[in-house]
Amino acid sequence: MDLKLTDVKTFYLSIVDDLSILFQNSKIQFRHTNTSTNILIEIDTLRMRRLCINIAKNSLDLGSNVSEFMFSIHSENSTLYMIFEDDGPGMSEEMKRRVLNSKIESKKPFGAGLGLSIVRKIVLAHGGELLLTDKPSGGIRFTILLPFIEQK
Repeated sequence: MDLKLTDVKTFYLSIVDDLSILFQNSKIQFRHTNTSTNILIEIDTLRMRRLCINIAKNSLDLGSNVSEFMFSIHSENSTLYMIFEDDGPGMSEEMKRRVLNSKIESKKPFGAGLGLSIVRKIVLAHGGELLLTDKPSGGIRFTILLPFIEQK
């Protein structure tokens, strides 16, 4: 991995640009928020950008079953939270288990050929954690927790 100390705000803006382009020709409304300021984290920005695009493409592939995709970042207790949510049909408990156990292989390549199991591997390689939960209003929430390396 090519780990570099990265400003969270700069990283966030690059992801917003990537996802805005990804969703621009779809019927999915893309929303985003960032409440983290003055935070530096050590990440492989290329892999993390691919991870973000892969999660978004997972929602895009659901087509008319998704009308909204939300990306947000916030920090709490020396942890950066990256949250991706959609309002689609969600994910079965079996599928969540398989993703979290890294045993799933995608039938269709997402992003740069990354399957959802690779998302978890990238998160773990960064010393983070991946959580998959159902949204109460319907849809799925991917939460990525990454430790701070340094604050400005």
